Amino acid sequence: MAENAEKSATPDENSAERSRDEIFKEYFFSLGKFIDIFAQVEKSMNFFLRYESQVNGDMAGALFRGFKVDGLKDAIKRVRSTNNLRDDPLMERAFTQLTHISSRRNDIVHFGAEFYDDDFFVTNALKAHNELSTRKFSASPDILDSMSSDLETMLCGLAVCILNAADRNLSLARTKDSIEAIAKLRLRADVPWRYIPPQPSPKQRQNPQTHPKRQRPPRASRR
Repeated sequence: MAENAEKSATPDENSAERSRDEIFKEYFFSLGKFIDIFAQVEKSMNFFLRYESQVNGDMAGALFRGFKVDGLKDAIKRVRSTNNLRDDPLMERAFTQLTHISSRRNDIVHFGAEFYDDDFFVTNALKAHNELSTRKFSASPDILDSMSSDLETMLCGLAVCILNAADRNLSLARTKDSIEAIAKLRLRADVPWRYIPPQPSPKQRQNPQTHPKRQRPPRASRR
């Protein structure tokens, strides 16, 4: 009797395959949550800019259309500077961490992740023009969840900033309940960050664009 060319998978192989499926399900669940809450932060920053600039409705849509996280951050800072407002520590803390997470989010979205050595990695190696500009980092479910947690913390901080801007520009009177709610948001906005961005290598700390200062040619003497 001829041996059957197709052999059914052994229990161990099925177990390994199921384990791999579970790993990918966990990754995509964490990734979806991360992408969704990042969008919520971007939306909150749009509201923040509207209240700070006192531009709303269709005009705000016309002026701020296409603004992404970096553009929103810069615009909010410019508006506050124009209005002679002091730096808000809560805002600055959130913006600093958001810069790190936004960079990771952009790389994840544009380059995708690869699974090997039991982890998910993201790299820009395909488009990097040299070693110094190459980035590679882990995008494991744990790291995605840490960034999502930090984004939730930012939402609390942004909520406080939005309420402060609304009170300042709309002259709203705060009730006892609103004061207590803001106090709770402040506490939640001040928890330690969970995501710690990797430190650049010694080579990356050096400025690759640094060139020796050019000497100005001697001026020709006039006679």
